[in-house]
Amino acid sequence: DSIGIAEPGSLQLEYRYLSHVTKNPRYQEVADLAFSAVMRNQRPDGLVNTQVSPKTGRPGTPGVSIGAQGDSYYEYLLKQWLQTGQTEQKFLDH
Repeated sequence: DSIGIAEPGSLQLEYRYLSHVTKNPRYQEVADLAFSAVMRNQRPDGLVNTQVSPKTGRPGTPGVSIGAQGDSYYEYLLKQWLQTGQTEQKFLDH
């Protein structure tokens, strides 16, 4: 079982905003854990496999893409960096 890496990116944006609006940090904390699992799978070339196991956080099906799934993940990194007021460098560094 695996999911595309764009899904945790999308959810993190939404859950971080939900935490901001509700003033409940728990939504952001959970979303950050999921997204951190994806970020830990960064390969030596700086790319991330397009699939990740939601149960283990390990890479799913091998392969990278700048097309479907892959490009969205990298777009979410930029959006998250902007959403944080350009303060969380980890989103820009990945």
